[in-house]
Amino acid sequence: MKVVNMLKVKEEYDYENQCRKLDGHIDNLTSELERVEKAKEQLERILYERNIALNEAEVKLVDAEKKLAEVENMPIALSEYQMEDSTCHKAFATSEKKVKYLARTLEEERYNYANIEKQLIEVLEHGSRKFSEASRKINLLAELANHHQAVDANPRAQVMAMWFGLFLFALFALNLFY
Repeated sequence: MKVVNMLKVKEEYDYENQCRKLDGHIDNLTSELERVEKAKEQLERILYERNIALNEAEVKLVDAEKKLAEVENMPIALSEYQMEDSTCHKAFATSEKKVKYLARTLEEERYNYANIEKQLIEVLEHGSRKFSEASRKINLLAELANHHQAVDANPRAQVMAMWFGLFLFALFALNLFY
């Protein structure tokens, strides 16, 4: 009886401990998922802003090219427009590089988000399996306790119950180490 109670207390502690660990792990993954979502939204906003800047730079580039065509015959104006055009090209190239970098970063964040989501699903499934296993073991212990109460009246049944209890203890011990 003492062994059964010790087993029951140890298993309850182990399952509660595992449940706390899983809850902590779920909380960590959830916060990581929220952080990734926030970063994703921020990157999408930055990408949107960069696209607007890119469009503006393209418009400026087109305007600069038109002005350049109009003043081809004026050397002074031509050099000024060339400088402006060069500046626009540099701005366009810089914006284009930033957009590519942001697109790449966004893709990496999406990949990380997918991995975190997959891990969260695996943790939840693992927790569910562990909970089912714990429930099954608790039910088995309850049946053993009921059987033990019924056997207390019969000495032969007590010996059989003791062997059965030792057998269950061995099974649980093997289960805990694997």
